[in-house]
Amino acid sequence: MNGLIESLVPSSIITVIETMILAFIIIFTALDIYVGFVLKALAKKTNTPKAWMGFIPITNVYLMAKIAGLSGWYTTSLGLALIPYVGGPITIATFAYIWINIAKKTGRPGWWGIMILVPIINLILIGIMAWGKEPTREEQPISEQTIERQNNPEQNIQEQTYQNNQYQNDEENIKL
Repeated sequence: MNGLIESLVPSSIITVIETMILAFIIIFTALDIYVGFVLKALAKKTNTPKAWMGFIPITNVYLMAKIAGLSGWYTTSLGLALIPYVGGPITIATFAYIWINIAKKTGRPGWWGIMILVPIINLILIGIMAWGKEPTREEQPISEQTIERQNNPEQNIQEQTYQNNQYQNDEENIKL
């Protein structure tokens, strides 16, 4: 059988194909190890237990969901990829949603999660999320809650009054 393949396909083409397969295996193994270290760093940064799961396929998706503060059931989105036509886009959208939440947990804007879909940029962004310095308060994205507070000064006054009352109660409890 081996002689038949060699007689039909020149050995130089077989060598090229074998080299490409080997390069593919090496590159994707290196990427898997890189993502494992990224997930381990993100788990440590967000105080998520079982950071070692970042190095094991399928469990790394579970770890991503936990880092994002989501249910572990998001791991089942891998199975959705098997559904023809709709499974792939649903799985991709789920991964983007998970990374949007991870970005927000690390103090980054949510659109970083969508940029995970762009090759090469995704590797840079997840590295920054894992090992980059925390953004300062001025650099952090404005949350919806902050916008609501700015638009509703009456609620601000109520919250401040409540906080002042709590402070006074704490002082009274300390004196007792």
